[in-house]
Amino acid sequence: MDEVDAHWDQLILQSHATQAGNARLYQRATLDALLPPRELLAGMRSPLEDGGFLFGGTIPVIGELQGAESFRVELIDPVLNRVLTCEYRINILTEA
Repeated sequence: MDEVDAHWDQLILQSHATQAGNARLYQRATLDALLPPRELLAGMRSPLEDGGFLFGGTIPVIGELQGAESFRVELIDPVLNRVLTCEYRINILTEA
């Protein structure tokens, strides 16, 4: 956290949604659109345990809200030139 604290609001959060093999930009915003983590943690009634996590909200979608076969999420640090990436596929369960 210390490495990015001074430029937290400049970090970029974006996601791409893939449907039928076509990926499109689904969300993109700088983190100034969300509450800072220290502010979220300060509002908690009890401390966050080791290994725990806290949901901090989301950013608006570009265009219409829609489902997809897979999503890729990126947290881009333009100051330190780094990217964290998470990608996942959706498996729709059918009724038995």
